[in-house]
Amino acid sequence: MKTPISLTVAVAICLSIVSTAARADAATVWPVYEHDRSHSGRSQFSTAGNNGATKWNLPTGGFKIEDSPTIGADGTIYDADTAGNFYAITPGGTTKWSVPFQAIQGPGCGGIPGINAGAAIGPDGAIYFVDQDAQVYSLTDNGIGTSPTLNWGPVQPTGDCAHFVTTGAPTLSIDGSTLYILVSDGKLHALSTSTGTLNWSAVIGTGGSTGTIAPVVGPDGAIYAASSDGKLASLVDNGVSASFNWGPTTFAASFSGDSPSLSNDGSALYIAGNTTAPVAGDLFAIRASSGALKWTALTLGSGEVFNTGVALGSDGATIYLGSGKATSHTLYAVTDGGTSGSLKWSLSVGGSSLKVSPAIGADGTIYVSSGDGNLYAVTDGGVGGSLRTFFGGAGSVLVNVTAAAGYKALSMPAIGSDGTIYMNSDTDDNFYAYNGPVTATPTATATASPTPTVSATATRTATATATPTATATVTTTATRTATLSATATATQTATATGTPTATATPTATATATATTTTTATGTATATITATPSTTPTVSATPTTVRTPVTSATATSTPTATATATAIATATPSATATVTPTPMPTVSAPLVVSPSSASFTAKLGTRSKARKIVAHNGGKVAISLVGAQVTGDFTLSKVCGSTLKPKKNCNYAVVFAPTAKGPRPGLLTINNNSSSGPRTVNLKGTGE
Repeated sequence: MKTPISLTVAVAICLSIVSTAARADAATVWPVYEHDRSHSGRSQFSTAGNNGATKWNLPTGGFKIEDSPTIGADGTIYDADTAGNFYAITPGGTTKWSVPFQAIQGPGCGGIPGINAGAAIGPDGAIYFVDQDAQVYSLTDNGIGTSPTLNWGPVQPTGDCAHFVTTGAPTLSIDGSTLYILVSDGKLHALSTSTGTLNWSAVIGTGGSTGTIAPVVGPDGAIYAASSDGKLASLVDNGVSASFNWGPTTFAASFSGDSPSLSNDGSALYIAGNTTAPVAGDLFAIRASSGALKWTALTLGSGEVFNTGVALGSDGATIYLGSGKATSHTLYAVTDGGTSGSLKWSLSVGGSSLKVSPAIGADGTIYVSSGDGNLYAVTDGGVGGSLRTFFGGAGSVLVNVTAAAGYKALSMPAIGSDGTIYMNSDTDDNFYAYNGPVTATPTATATASPTPTVSATATRTATATATPTATATVTTTATRTATLSATATATQTATATGTPTATATPTATATATATTTTTATGTATATITATPSTTPTVSATPTTVRTPVTSATATSTPTATATATAIATATPSATATVTPTPMPTVSAPLVVSPSSASFTAKLGTRSKARKIVAHNGGKVAISLVGAQVTGDFTLSKVCGSTLKPKKNCNYAVVFAPTAKGPRPGLLTINNNSSSGPRTVNLKGTGE
């Protein structure tokens, strides 16, 4: 039975609701710890355009936040703090609602239990999370003006107060009907997501810090669970009980916060563990089908340990993980060569230990949180790693938390559908978002350069009358696409010098591409400086041209369709109002697969076309407004303008190399779904 949290209680505990929630399949953004059930840590959304500037910074009121945020299909960010407060935050950085759970938790097992583990979001948008006393909850986000619904909870699968869950986030089954969670009693517990009823429990290890580990669910439904005493097992869910495919098998002296990750093809598990005598870290690769050890790599020096999970590259062969030793603070890239693992490269990052899993954008950028209070962006260059320098001069360090001395804990980052990086800190207790504008001034006055050069492609309808001497007045309504997307309306009077003499009053709609520095919203007053003139009179050489073709400083053909290239200098003042024109978003996710595609072709030839499938996972139609490819790639087939609910359509990409070696590219599918623009990494090799 669903029990609403009453508005009276909500007011008493300062429930804040300021925005609207959307009901949609949340499995397409960042719905669980390390992004997905396999714990790849890799988003399908590119961060190539993220400039590293602060988008917003939201204080929580002084309560520590130690878990990784999750993101719903509509962009809502969900997170919690160690005082037991659960937050829903809009992509714009305002509090959607916040619920202190003291009202339903009661006294707990010795005080109000906090929340250290990230939430999981079901395919229906239901939110699942667990507190430090291993009590599990299910919520529904109802949107503006109403409280979230408590579907069920608190449910304590251990039945006592002797055990806990800290950073061990829950994981959902493939169909979303079952929630799996590891607790410090050393057991894996399975709960029904509809009722919260405990289906079964299975012993994995001997407890300890097992509550810091998150289970993995494979594409075949197999569950992989580790324990803090170094054991790993594979299980099958039989409904009311579980059976072991293999294990529990001991691989290390300890797994403490080291959650396993499943390879892209589902054949191998990767987990970082630690040995004793001496204490040191190792990376293990284990065959998912049998539990046999595939290889051990990256045995670190004495005292250098791992305390976190790994992230997996889109190439299916690279594993990224960081050292937990403060004096090392090294990010490692390891290659799975099949029968062995080898160090690809290592990079010293920051000035303190790396204790949370990395996150990877679809463009390949690796985001690493450091104990020095900074979030770093790293590029894998193949033979080495390097800090990424963001455009706009923001550098590679995204945030510097200076509120406390010593170790400064930052969460694992999460990546939104527009490439925004979300994370939090238990040092200053704030939420952060990075993808802000380089210039964030709502209203600005700008003066154009003395000799601006504008390259424009225009489609215009004009009526022209040729006379020996003429005065031309041009009224132009223009839609400009610049560094940002905006609509500009300007009326200007200009002085031009032309070869023919003509009187023309054209009305034109033009699309221009320019490079500007501006903001997505705001009103700008621009002064364009051109050839000085006291009157806006056309000065023309009296050469009569009998054809209705006007050739001036701007070359144009006033037919039904014309191409104009203009180099103009003007003195008149023009006031332009820039108004963003975002595409209306529908509550339906667009799922594109695969997320990357590889091609091989010889110089002078074309590869076979690779199919890219777009699927509408919602209940309303999605508008597809164009697809583009970069690099040595072309589209041989595209989808139509509308994709109906639950339907598929296909794109086809062809590779024609212009040089030998790696030839990367990107397919971008623009649409109005809740997922935002979708991208596919294209990897070509020229031979």
